[in-house]
Amino acid sequence: MNALVMLLSILIGVFFGAMIEGSEGWSKMITTTVFGSLAVIVALIIAGLWISKKVWEGRDNWYMTTSYVGSLPENDPQLMIDKDRRKQWRSPEPQMLDAWIELDMYKPRMIRSIEIITDDSGVEKPAEWRMMFYGRGGRTLSHKDGLGFIYVEDDIPQNVQRIRVEVKGVAEDMAEDTNYAKQRGMKVYWSVSLIKIREYRFKALGKRFWEHEV
Repeated sequence: MNALVMLLSILIGVFFGAMIEGSEGWSKMITTTVFGSLAVIVALIIAGLWISKKVWEGRDNWYMTTSYVGSLPENDPQLMIDKDRRKQWRSPEPQMLDAWIELDMYKPRMIRSIEIITDDSGVEKPAEWRMMFYGRGGRTLSHKDGLGFIYVEDDIPQNVQRIRVEVKGVAEDMAEDTNYAKQRGMKVYWSVSLIKIREYRFKALGKRFWEHEV
């Protein structure tokens, strides 16, 4: 963005310089037209980037909470929406019924699909779960129930601001001879390496358009 602003400033400077000091006739007209057009194009690009950031916010304003309380860095729920995707969140305690994680997306969005990706082993996820959808002001919209792999793309309300996933069935303890059992004392924890959401950017004539990953 800073580079584009600098380029725009240079183009505008050249444009006005050509108008004031440039040669007369066609050469002056061509010079001012070329640099003026480039300045307009760059200005439109900058405006588009600004609108994309301010009107269609990404993860910068998202906020994660959880019913678990832990003080270690790996227990920080914001890791679930880390744009760098270098670390994952893990619950400080094993799974328990009605424990939850919740994402507040700052404003209502038209969600296409939601995927909550667990650790690489695929072990640390609830056996049964419920995904709750809330609109502006905390209004309850609907919910979806599922088993194991957490992925939803059907019957998602149109304007969702908060998403909560609750544990409705705890994953069973691991066998003693597994690596996981040796590392975690047989109890299954809950981890999230990434929350992956696809949404539509706008709606027209009853249809939703411009699907992208946010």
